[in-house]
Amino acid sequence: MTPAPLIPFDDSQPLPAEEFDALLVAVLPRLRGYVASLVGGWNAVDDIVQEVSIVLIQKRETFEPNSNFPAWAFRVAYFKATTWRRDMQREGRVMFSETFFQAAAAIAEDHFADRPPLDEALAKCLGKLPPQDRDLVRLKYGERVSLADHAGENGRKANTLHKTISRIRLVLRECIRRQMDTDPPPRRRSA
Repeated sequence: MTPAPLIPFDDSQPLPAEEFDALLVAVLPRLRGYVASLVGGWNAVDDIVQEVSIVLIQKRETFEPNSNFPAWAFRVAYFKATTWRRDMQREGRVMFSETFFQAAAAIAEDHFADRPPLDEALAKCLGKLPPQDRDLVRLKYGERVSLADHAGENGRKANTLHKTISRIRLVLRECIRRQMDTDPPPRRRSA
């Protein structure tokens, strides 16, 4: 009797939108730090991170599940920062060499690519939120949209959205606390 052929795991299906959004929201703080390291300050950071977010969302279907999301996001950020640097160079506003830029990119990626346990817990907890709550978190903290403006555009009361985001923060805080408490404490060596 011949054994049945192994059927490979089909990871060709795109990541569900809610999981993708949770990964994006979780990586944004580190992405901002990475971009700031490349551009030498905070003036252009928000614009570049917003452009990176747009590209990532547009290319969501090309992201391979189970691959390294932060590395993918940093690669897109690197190219956006390179474009920014080229534009600044044309204007005569670049103060560091290409060699320095490359070295800074390598160091920054090593530094910001490490995923601390808190980021992991946040990503898991964001994934547990209902889609409308995740969208509100993404708007407020990822895209930095004013809740008052968002409320006005959607016929809702700003006060209601502020209360909702406060409730979401409490839910996330408690979820993260539980996630962090479930991790076993570091083992101590006995003397």
